[in-house]
Amino acid sequence: MTEINLDNPGRVWANAVNGKEMQFLIVADKAEFTKEAFEENPDCASGDDLFFKSDPVPNDNGQSILDLGPKKDELKEKITEREVKARVVAISTPTDKTEEPDKKLASVQEVTLLNPVSICVHPIRPIAQTKDWVAYHHPICFVQFETRGEALKEVEITWGKIENKYPMFSLWKPETSGQAKAKEMVFGSVGDPHDSSRKCPHPDNLHRSGWWSDSNKAPWQGNLDPLGGYARKIPVEPDTPYVIGIYPRGTGLTVLEIKGMDEFSDVSAKVTVGMGSCHPHPGD
Repeated sequence: MTEINLDNPGRVWANAVNGKEMQFLIVADKAEFTKEAFEENPDCASGDDLFFKSDPVPNDNGQSILDLGPKKDELKEKITEREVKARVVAISTPTDKTEEPDKKLASVQEVTLLNPVSICVHPIRPIAQTKDWVAYHHPICFVQFETRGEALKEVEITWGKIENKYPMFSLWKPETSGQAKAKEMVFGSVGDPHDSSRKCPHPDNLHRSGWWSDSNKAPWQGNLDPLGGYARKIPVEPDTPYVIGIYPRGTGLTVLEIKGMDEFSDVSAKVTVGMGSCHPHPGD
């Protein structure tokens, strides 16, 4: 069965030697949507069963070709699931020179419509060393991630303990992809306020004390515990870089995992994070 990737749907085409023009439909995969049904009634698919209907496409030397690329947003509005069975229908209008110029000719092909998703991880500084320590409660491990595919709208982030304590978690959008410097906070802060340090690239106004406390996580209540190893239902925008800031509270390593929610729970990426050498202030 042919697959159509809705991120890059490509072209569909059909041949009709005596055709004047062709109309392409993408409809639900239902038994009643047959070649004969569309030849008898080209409008037999409607409502939620009709995913897409093209304008007439001229016949050029016996073939009509439609580029679905410019139509991908229209398709994605209709197709929100990860994988949908469908049928591509081509309905040909014959030229006036044929014996039955009013008779429609149709072809039907079964396809699978795919909304591909993935999570890409780019470690910036996943494992910190003693020399990297900045201040109390200040992230020193940084991992960037992006999601691919508009169908993936939320992610879950989990991390394990180091020396029997969960590292502290915060999340922001970076000023520049591939670098840790924060531009806009999603949750928490870039750390407690501190004296000027060349080790800290972040703006002063994005520092805040108590950013891990219950009062500051209120909008996320039930879905986030920055000291408890999980952050759930984080809304994400596709192809947008996010940086996770981690402050290890001891020496050692753990695994950070970012994965999709619900039907996308099998889509994930993992990276090892933590303190690779002696923590100067363990237990903070």
